[in-house]
Parts: sequence; C-alpha cells; structure tokens
Amino acid sequence: MRISAIATPPFLTLVVALIAFWASGKPSAPVGLLVDGVSNPLAIDRDATRFTWRSPDGGRGEKQTAYQILVASDPKRLAAGKADWWDSGKVDSDRSASVVYAGKALPPAARFWWKVRIWDQTRRPGPYSTPAHFDT
Repeated sequence: MRISAIATPPFLTLVVALIAFWASGKPSAPVGLLVDGVSNPLAIDRDATRFTWRSPDGGRGEKQTAYQILVASDPKRLAAGKADWWDSGKVDSDRSASVVYAGKALPPAARFWWKVRIWDQTRRPGPYSTPAHFDT
C-alpha cells in the first residue's frame, strides 16, 4: 500500500509548526489610522477629535480586546513612548472607530503625532502602529 506524500513526517511537522506559529504570534500592529475620518488631517475639530484604526489580522482571526493610544507633540518623543498630550492607558474595549480624544486641550495651529496598539483575544499586546499625525 502506497503512503501519500501528505501523510509523511516532514509534511506533518511543517503543518504542526505553522499552526504553532499562527497560534503563538502576537497581534498585528494596527493600520489605517484616521483622525476624524481622515488620514493625517491638516485641520481637525479640536473639541471632538476622534481616532480610528483597523487590525490587519492576516486571516488569523485576531480579535481586539483592548487598546492604548499615545499622543505626543514630537515624533521622537512618541518613538520613545513618551506621550506628553495623552496616554489612554490600556482600555479594555473592542472599539476601534471614533474613539474620543481625552487628553489635554489641544491648542490651535499645532501638529501632533499618535500611535495605537491593541491586545488580542488571548490578552497579548501587539506592537504599536506606525505613527500618524494630525494638525489643529
């Protein structure tokens, strides 16, 4: 009786390794960052600033269970993880659309940088998104 190539040990090892990789991977970094529905807007409503992002789950069935938003006045400061305008802290929520800014009052004619990270259904944090900016 001939054994199919699919049932060979090397193939089965590969399948198990791929399943383990997908199961143990961290959540993906959020993409599609928007402020008030616009990518890197040049003028926003400072009294009703809202953040939106999406998760590129890569077909792995990721589900957001929490998020953290950082807003800073300088991209270098943000890269260092220092949010001088707003750090939402970890917020247990699957919300990723129209999240209301809750930091210090934003001054006019200024640029701000922001990024977001999410936690998945197994409560693992993922990497921060690529920073985006908005102007007031």
